[in-house]
Amino acid sequence: MKSRYFITMLSIIGGILLALGGSSKAVAMGFEHPGFGNMSSARKFSPQVRHFAKVLDLTLDQETQVQAIVTTQNLNAKSVKQKIASDYSNISAAAIVLPFDETAVTALANQLGDDVASLATSEAKAESKIFALLTPVQQALFEKIRNLFESLFE
Repeated sequence: MKSRYFITMLSIIGGILLALGGSSKAVAMGFEHPGFGNMSSARKFSPQVRHFAKVLDLTLDQETQVQAIVTTQNLNAKSVKQKIASDYSNISAAAIVLPFDETAVTALANQLGDDVASLATSEAKAESKIFALLTPVQQALFEKIRNLFESLFE
């Protein structure tokens, strides 16, 4: 029974991370995930948001607001993710130039760091907006799930 609860909690956090556009670590490592597609109506929620809503027992109003936050975050993050991918390509190209130009590679790496920091800040801001929509009971469950998920990466 405990393992079933644990797996459910992990799937919720995974859904939240996917809904927010993936973790910065995953993006930095080059992992991508599909977007949400065309959100043509307010009732057309992403699978991640539907799962999140079910586990945290969100109201329809909360679910709609969460989807709007997630959709906006994904749109804003898309260009930053493309820039991060470009930063990696630029570093790879600079790494094979002879003689090696450490100053150029360092500048490119600093730009990559700035872009990853920008993405992480944007994701944290979106998560904060979602957290603010939750009731105290939902917030406590959200925190518990997040702590379980984060302990997997320690």
